[in-house]
Amino acid sequence: LSQDEYVGLDTLGELLSKGREGCLVHFSGCEVLAGDTAATNRRIKTFLDVTGAMGVSGYGATTGWTDTWEPPAAALELMLFSSISPQAIDLADGRQFKRLSKIVESLQDQFPDCEFDLYTRRDVRIRG
Repeated sequence: LSQDEYVGLDTLGELLSKGREGCLVHFSGCEVLAGDTAATNRRIKTFLDVTGAMGVSGYGATTGWTDTWEPPAAALELMLFSSISPQAIDLADGRQFKRLSKIVESLQDQFPDCEFDLYTRRDVRIRG
């Protein structure tokens, strides 16, 4: 949760447990989705199973908020949430994933240094 206190994705999933059905969980922290692809896929799948969430998004790189030396995560997040909300994307409806995929791919193209990814129940990783 901070530089001084590490909480693993498995532990956080247990803390959130069920009740997140249809939700998208976004991790703003740096490098939450970094690491070996197969291991990350397993961790995300377990998190989705434990929490009931439909998707998880976050960064594979160190990102910045106001620091000009790091990729601009704040701008990415503003664009992500403003794109999802007006389009009323229902993550429980599998037909919506194609629209969500286009939003994610656009953000990945605009902010490649953030290494932004979104994993869903339907197709584990949108793009990578």
